[in-house]
Amino acid sequence: MSRPDPVLSYEVRVGRAIIENSREVFIVADHTKFGREAMVRLCNIQGVDALFTGRRPQPSMSKMLSEADVTLHVANEESDVD
Repeated sequence: MSRPDPVLSYEVRVGRAIIENSREVFIVADHTKFGREAMVRLCNIQGVDALFTGRRPQPSMSKMLSEADVTLHVANEESDVD
């Protein structure tokens, strides 16, 4: 049985503490991260306010984000913001 990496465990605890004390939580991820299992989980999707990415995710993921009230920002897409 492998032992947990103490540095990784520390970084996860620090990351969670930062999230718990934040007013807003943003994720910045490229499209290759969609649909993959994360090595660690810092929070549930319901704890995220916005996702910034370069490509629109698959419809099933877009639906999940919408249901969790996560605002999706896709680079280089037309927006209504002037």
